[in-house]
Amino acid sequence: MKNNSFKFFVLFSFLCCLVFCSCMPVRRAIQNTICPDLKPLIEAAKKAISDPSLLIFEKLWWLIVVALVGIALSVFLVMQGQIKSGIAFAASFGTLLVLSITVIQHFKLIAWIVVILVVAIIVYALWLQKRAIKQLIGTGEVTKKEMDEVGLAKVYGVGEDHGLAGIIQDKATEKMVKKERKKLRPKKV
Repeated sequence: MKNNSFKFFVLFSFLCCLVFCSCMPVRRAIQNTICPDLKPLIEAAKKAISDPSLLIFEKLWWLIVVALVGIALSVFLVMQGQIKSGIAFAASFGTLLVLSITVIQHFKLIAWIVVILVVAIIVYALWLQKRAIKQLIGTGEVTKKEMDEVGLAKVYGVGEDHGLAGIIQDKATEKMVKKERKKLRPKKV
């Protein structure tokens, strides 16, 4: 039994590789003999395929071949009596096969979705950062009101002395804090 299942695995793997690796040249040869007037179209397709931006599709076709070989391996494992391993391999390589085919068919849609998600994440991160700065400045303002004179002089300085805040913050941060502080103060009517 083990010898027959190994032969089946080898034969199935060989057939998968043979079909997927050699189907393109065979199809081209048939097209050239049956329809010789398609040669200009075939040449244009060859130029389009040789475009470096389309190399991802070539890689995805190899993933499909790997997935089919992996599914053959899972069949081999099931025939060897390792049912759990075979099912796990079949599920993982089946998922790889489905994802590869989906990416090939919907590449532009997936690319637009990724671009939109990246822009949305960047906008959300900037919004969170802006909100955090406002909250920190608001907390500082409340803390200022509750501090005594000595603490205020030590942290924020008096006159030319910039205090600890002036040492920690650079000029750009000071400008941003002043700008946000003006926004937080209630406007006088």
